[in-house]
Amino acid sequence: SLKIEFSLSNDGFVELSAFNLKGQEVDRIFTGFQSKGLHNYTWEASDLPTGIYYIKLRQGKNLQTTKAILMK
Repeated sequence: SLKIEFSLSNDGFVELSAFNLKGQEVDRIFTGFQSKGLHNYTWEASDLPTGIYYIKLRQGKNLQTTKAILMK
């Protein structure tokens, strides 16, 4: 599992997803409304192979991407 922490400057609808190196979405971690402030999620990725993934947070037109290394 991987702990994901992010901060929002505005209230709004967010999508938090994980993508493989081919750009394919492999998991939707959270979708829904979030208030501004600090948020924490745990990504349970036990069914995915070891490798590099990209965690993308989208809120409206804003997109943040973080690289994550999953090791088992």
